[in-house]
Amino acid sequence: MIGVSCFYKTRNHKRSAPGMVAGPETEAFCTRSKKLARSRRASILARLLVQKLDYLGGSSDAKVLAMKGYGSFCPVAKAAEILTERWTPLVIRELLLGSRHFNQLRRGIPQMSPTLLSKRLQTLEEAGLISRQSDGNGHWEYHPTQAAREARPIIDALGYWGHRWARSQLTPNELHAGRLMWNMRRSFDLKRIPCDFVLYIEIADARPKRWWFVVKEEDADLCWDDPGFEVDISVYASLRTLVQIFIGEMPLLRARELGKIEIDGPQHLVNSMRTWFPHSKYANETPALTDQL
Repeated sequence: MIGVSCFYKTRNHKRSAPGMVAGPETEAFCTRSKKLARSRRASILARLLVQKLDYLGGSSDAKVLAMKGYGSFCPVAKAAEILTERWTPLVIRELLLGSRHFNQLRRGIPQMSPTLLSKRLQTLEEAGLISRQSDGNGHWEYHPTQAAREARPIIDALGYWGHRWARSQLTPNELHAGRLMWNMRRSFDLKRIPCDFVLYIEIADARPKRWWFVVKEEDADLCWDDPGFEVDISVYASLRTLVQIFIGEMPLLRARELGKIEIDGPQHLVNSMRTWFPHSKYANETPALTDQL
């Protein structure tokens, strides 16, 4: 089978004689030649694609499916076609963590464009992993179906595996204050909080840098504008330090001993922080490198 690269080797380009000036006719000829070349290239690419599909065999539907996925009956391949498309595991993660509205999903995945998020939600709905319902106020709610709920162990396994085997130095583009605060909001251990309180966090190297958590027994609200309540605990740290604490790279008390975080507030609340301060559910998983030391 002749590859596309062979086409370029067999082309015969004619060059103008020395001293010859290209006129309108020459330019027109060159334009036609370029169009012809593009047409021939497209024809060859199309022919190669047909040959590849013929090699796959099967019906035309099977050939189209092979172009989209793995073209295999294997359950692992079938699951991967749905679950492993870029951004999809993160969308499912957000749904399983309780996000129901489009804007909530966006807060959990701020680097994902609205257009792409809409596309992934549509794909998941077509695959039967989410159910779209009206909230009665002109907006849609996205609810995970049984199929999505049964994928929870898969998403959790990815998280534990990633924490154990895919750890690396944190790069600047991985440090995002909004994403961290949103994850912290839903990671408070509400069963261990000693009382209702307001937690203020100031991140010197982030924009916005001032955040408030209104923490109650039943929920924790995140505010980026002063909610007007008296602050009970104030925390001052860099974004990197807070991320390291959240993902378990540095214990809260150790960060305080090293002077990387400053905490102000009543002593009983400060002392209890190690039991309820937000951290990732994967934070206690020991990195594989540590096991090998």
